[in-house]
Amino acid sequence: VQYSIGLDVTDEKGKAAYRQLPRDLEASASLGGKAVAAQAQLDIGLDQPAGDYTVKVTVTDRAAKQSQSV
Repeated sequence: VQYSIGLDVTDEKGKAAYRQLPRDLEASASLGGKAVAAQAQLDIGLDQPAGDYTVKVTVTDRAAKQSQSV
C-alpha cells in the first residue's frame, strides 16, 4: 500500500500552530484485503500555551489519488 499522511494543528482562533507536511509511506497488507491500519501521533512540549487545539489528519491513497481527512 502506498500512501501519504500529514497533519495540521490549529488553535481555538483558527491560527496555524503546527504543520507536518505529507510524507510518502508504504505498508504491507500482509493479511490481504484493501485496507491497512494506521495511526497519527502528535507530541507537544511543556511550553505549549494552554487552550483548545484542533488536529486534522489527512491520508492520501497515492495509487488511487484520493484523500480523506479526520
